[in-house]
Amino acid sequence: MIMLVTADALIKYAENKIGYPLNLKVVVSKDRYLFPKKRDLAFCNGEEIVLSDKLEYLPIENQIAVIAHEISHCDLIQQDIEHTEREADKHAEDIFGFNIYYDQDDIQTTEYGKKPRPSWLPK
Repeated sequence: MIMLVTADALIKYAENKIGYPLNLKVVVSKDRYLFPKKRDLAFCNGEEIVLSDKLEYLPIENQIAVIAHEISHCDLIQQDIEHTEREADKHAEDIFGFNIYYDQDDIQTTEYGKKPRPSWLPK
C-alpha cells in the first residue's frame, strides 16, 4: 500500500526536520462511519493518524498534502498548542517546504489550487 509508505517517509522527514520523534502510528480504515463525507479522508489524535482507504485512490499530490496536514496536527497536539485547520496547513508548509492548496473538491493538494483553506470548510 503506497499510502503507508508515503506516510512513513513523511513522518521520518518531519521528525528529522523538527528534531524530535513524533512516535506516530498510522492505520488505514475502510470504516465509512469514520469517514462519511467525500472529503473526509484522515484524522489524528496526536498519537495516531487514521487514513481512509478512499485516500488511496486519489492522486499522490492529494495523499502527500493530506498526510502532511495530519502530521502537522499531531505535532501541534503533542506540543499542547491549540490551533486551527489553517494553522495546521501553515505548520505543515513550514515543516515540509511545499504549499498546501485545496483542489476543486476542497481536498488538500500540493498542486496549485485555492489558498488558504476555504472558509466554508470546518475550522
